[in-house]
Amino acid sequence: MKNAWKHKTLAVLAAALLMGTATPVYTASAAETIEPDPVKVVALGDDVLAGTAANYVADYYGGTAVSYASVGNTTTNLLTELADNAALQQDLAEADVILLSTGVNDLVEPVWSGGSAFVDASTCETLDDVANAIPTNDLTALSDADKVLTANLVDGIGTFEEQFPQVIRSIRSYNASANLVVQSINNPMGVDFPQLSTSQNRRNIIIQLYSYLDVALEGGTVLPSLTSSGISADYGMNDIIADTSGIAVSDYYAAYVGAEGEKAIGFLLSNIRNLDMTGTPVGEVLLASSLIRADEKLTGGDGTIIAAGYENSGSASELQSMRTELDALIQSVGADTDAGYTLCDVTADGVIDTTDAFYTLQEYASISAGASTTMHPVQRNCADVNGSNTVDTTDAFYQLMYYAQVSAGQDVDLDEFLQTIRANGQS
Repeated sequence: MKNAWKHKTLAVLAAALLMGTATPVYTASAAETIEPDPVKVVALGDDVLAGTAANYVADYYGGTAVSYASVGNTTTNLLTELADNAALQQDLAEADVILLSTGVNDLVEPVWSGGSAFVDASTCETLDDVANAIPTNDLTALSDADKVLTANLVDGIGTFEEQFPQVIRSIRSYNASANLVVQSINNPMGVDFPQLSTSQNRRNIIIQLYSYLDVALEGGTVLPSLTSSGISADYGMNDIIADTSGIAVSDYYAAYVGAEGEKAIGFLLSNIRNLDMTGTPVGEVLLASSLIRADEKLTGGDGTIIAAGYENSGSASELQSMRTELDALIQSVGADTDAGYTLCDVTADGVIDTTDAFYTLQEYASISAGASTTMHPVQRNCADVNGSNTVDTTDAFYQLMYYAQVSAGQDVDLDEFLQTIRANGQS
């Protein structure tokens, strides 16, 4: 009987929402409203998110970060984690923002995994060691390794095309509404080649490896040469990511490698010199900025967190001189201001009215239909009026109930109203 009354009342109030009204609405003040649940950011995948970028993103929203990303993780490993790790599953279910980076270790594994690959990187500590271990004195061995490598890279694209959608489906099976942001895959050989402490012949082979990996990532063709079997792919791993629905893509690949004619800045942004893709201090700030700008629904946080991180990195002037557009990206995020959302007031306009309920119902309809979230992560938590960790018609019902009571001239304290709702079993 209680639910029937609730749904009938919701229908009546929703009709009023659609018809519009001139009734004055109550203006909510910060002193009267309780805080929405803090934004929870969950990072998973490989080296790229194993640093501090997720913390920057969480701090930008005034929230918390949990990271499952680890150096050396592959897409195959990630699928196993998603299936078997109960703690990860629970954190994903509670997440408001999910950050994902995967594929870079799938990409480099055939290059330096030993055996028929170019180099066994387990014997190396730096990229310079890798370059110096390339057997340039044995062209037959080099050519044989080259043929195996190019075949494995092409096969790897096919494996990634199969596994990446499985990763996304698995994540969405635990959480259908969170903002899901995926990193494009960096080319780990996107470095300033003259900085390598090795011979020019070995630098040339590193450049060749860079070209191979770029084809695997972006598609294209590298023609055969004296020590090259060549490689061709119409559809790269980053194309697979870009064509996947239900995600936002942060194109860190372009920032890392640069446009045509620009010097690649892998050594400035990452620790690839030490054979992992975690970021340097300035790289982490850029990565976080790129993640935030991946989706317009992710803006509206406290940019001073980013601005301070950029200043403290010690590399702001260096990045500015090498990539003005990347400096501009960080500066723009650093200038962001908190939108000022409060619980129930999802439009952040200082009033709680039918518009708030409309956006809450719109979010519920979008997620129920299997589409993407329509809301900013803080905004979505403000729409979760009863604290159930789900935005649905019940939340809209309470927004409309509050609006109707205030519009009828009742003296309703918003804080007490919300506390009563949450104390009564969040129903």
